[in-house]
Amino acid sequence: MYRENLKLGARSIALVGTAGAARTVIDGSGARAATVWCGAKDAPAADPAHRLLLRGLGVTGGLGLSVPSSYPDGDWYGGGILVFGSTLDVTVEDCAMWANGRGGSTFGGGLMVSGGANRVLVRRCLIVGNGAWACGGGAMLDGGFGRFEHCTIVDNYSGNFLG
Repeated sequence: MYRENLKLGARSIALVGTAGAARTVIDGSGARAATVWCGAKDAPAADPAHRLLLRGLGVTGGLGLSVPSSYPDGDWYGGGILVFGSTLDVTVEDCAMWANGRGGSTFGGGLMVSGGANRVLVRRCLIVGNGAWACGGGAMLDGGFGRFEHCTIVDNYSGNFLG
């Protein structure tokens, strides 16, 4: 288990857990951050050739990235995996996202894709037990293009809608 938050930025990289999602776990430990953040807030668009691969990872304990809003503390985007504000080609496969966003995320507790022209493929993943107080407890796509293949998305929750 790795207790940290990863800020991968807008670049080409492969992050692979060779032991699989049950044994290669990134734990955000409830920090006010996304557990895995891909992209760049307030940065120019990345080269669309930038490809990011996340494979065989367990992602837990994240609360999200603070984005200014009408709320005093802002909104919190993407507790587990956040793809934000860039142009990236992201593949998330054979991963598990659980217990993200609990009591903190506004949008996309398990996975959030927001802004830019991001392309995200989520394949053979488990998204379970994540939450967001506004919407998208399990996953939320707000901008960009997303596709889910052979995933299990279950027992996520939202205080308002789109759990």
